[in-house]
Amino acid sequence: MKVPSLSILLFNSSTLTCFFLLGIIMDPTDGTELMAREIDVYGIGDDPICQDFVTEANFTFATAPPTPSPTGTPTLSSVPTVTADPIVRIQNALTQRYLWTRWDGGFKGSEDIEPLTNTAITLVKKVCPNDAGYYHNENGLTSSCYLIKWESANGRRLFAKSGSDWNNGVGTTSGKNFNDQIWFIEASVCEEGTASGPCAILRNIVNGRTMYDNENLVVGAAAPTWLFEKTKYKWHLVDSTNGGVVDAAGLE
Repeated sequence: MKVPSLSILLFNSSTLTCFFLLGIIMDPTDGTELMAREIDVYGIGDDPICQDFVTEANFTFATAPPTPSPTGTPTLSSVPTVTADPIVRIQNALTQRYLWTRWDGGFKGSEDIEPLTNTAITLVKKVCPNDAGYYHNENGLTSSCYLIKWESANGRRLFAKSGSDWNNGVGTTSGKNFNDQIWFIEASVCEEGTASGPCAILRNIVNGRTMYDNENLVVGAAAPTWLFEKTKYKWHLVDSTNGGVVDAAGLE
């Protein structure tokens, strides 16, 4: 049987030395694996073109028998399903306004869903930090954690700083990642008389501040001492593709 070889040329700074190395060869007729164990190569003269060589080789081979009964149709492993991060508009159940940000940081509630670059939000699932003193650890919350991210508005992310309240220390950033940019999105019951569809509460994992939009059209994040059953703390996750309301419980 003719066995092809793999040739490798190596050069150094002073002289030219040529090496030839046999690689691992698989016989296509019976699946036998052949491996060259040793090979010595000697150059003749100083010819730098590597064409005048005499080789002395000592080969040993390791063989592996073919599979006794190969499967006619191999069984392929299933490819795991990768779920894309959902893209939504987040609309307040009381005011019907959408969370809106501009690429350079303007942040507000907007009655207009356009332009979509300012209202389209990607819910990026995150591993919940396990730091002591964080609101979700102290209160035994187990909801999944998310970045609330405007991909088309400079990748800005919603944050709420600790030590602040109401509309202070809340907004969007495209700077460094800090844990006060991570949120729980908790399923909640909508009050009667509000827009139909399931509601959600947006609660910061670090300090428990909760997003709201009130009758005075001011967007903020209230400290966790306030009553979050009020409608101004409830939000609809509006699917960006079909306009339906996404159930936050289904995000888990």
